[in-house]
Amino acid sequence: MAPRVTVLITAFQRQKYLMDAVRSVLASTVGRDLYEVILVIDEIDDRLAAGIAELGVQIIRTPSSRGGEMWVAGLRAASGDVVAFLDDDDCFYPGKLARLLEIFSDPAVVWYHHGFRRVDAMRRPLSPSVPTPSPPRSYPAPLSREDFGRIRHAGGFYNNTCHAVRRSAIVGNLDGFVEVTFGQDFAIPLLTSGPGRVVIDLTNILSEFRTHWSQGSHPLAGNQIPESHLRFLRGIVRTFLSLTQKAPTEDARGFSRCRAESYETLLWTTRGESISDPRGAPARAVRAVYGNLAERDLFHATILSSFLVMAPVSRPFTEAVYMTLKRVEMRSIGLEPPKSSGVVGGIPGDASHVVIGLR
Repeated sequence: MAPRVTVLITAFQRQKYLMDAVRSVLASTVGRDLYEVILVIDEIDDRLAAGIAELGVQIIRTPSSRGGEMWVAGLRAASGDVVAFLDDDDCFYPGKLARLLEIFSDPAVVWYHHGFRRVDAMRRPLSPSVPTPSPPRSYPAPLSREDFGRIRHAGGFYNNTCHAVRRSAIVGNLDGFVEVTFGQDFAIPLLTSGPGRVVIDLTNILSEFRTHWSQGSHPLAGNQIPESHLRFLRGIVRTFLSLTQKAPTEDARGFSRCRAESYETLLWTTRGESISDPRGAPARAVRAVYGNLAERDLFHATILSSFLVMAPVSRPFTEAVYMTLKRVEMRSIGLEPPKSSGVVGGIPGDASHVVIGLR
């Protein structure tokens, strides 16, 4: 029998793009009997809820601000063999579900990740570079620490909307999502159990990733880290620390530990902050450098090493360097600081559309 897909949409304190997301799923080229759509949201306008429900979407309301808890609520209600995640501000392309049905017709596949097109808030294309076509890469599951590193290098962890998992490979690890609020896109593969196969298909563009300044990982320009981004950094450290305890394999736990220590190094070298034991922060920072080297991530190992050298001289200078790197990163994808004057909590825009941590 062909697998059936559950599309799981989560939204927290944002409704602006929801109908776009829902309609993109319903534009699928496969029959409506082959998929279901579940929306998990904290609050929603009654008229919008009625309109979405009329389209056959199941709506689950939860007061939780943790994206992981929202996912757990949706996963418990899911009936599909495969779960495809969709952020409220992203969109599927019409052929996506057909590709999922094709790839998961192989019962050995437990996790699939495809490519995406970056667009701005108005769905205009960003980052015009087109990836060089390449065949899908396959890895045995459960993944080794080295394979986690290789997939991360290739970009095979980012953006929740690009992930699809076999539901049977994740339902046994639902308690691992409870503490997950930031870095959810990493949590999906880290909490997916084998045995089986992982397929990374990055040049197959099956969705849009709406990139805008209300995302906590995108700080505004300047030399000081805004509070919104500090919340993101603190939250992602805590998320990875929880995954260090909850991930089902030692390789996944080791990979999570390195990510936690890398993000904490950014906090410690720029702001002098430590999430756990402050006295152990220098040792964890050095361990993060070696961890990135072990995963063959020379870029981040170099960045963290440089920050460790600079921080004792001047934390403000280290922070300014970090913000400069973030500006370069944002501009490399075509995202310039907004020209509007309204700023809410360090982020421009309408507060009703601000979401921190569901990326």
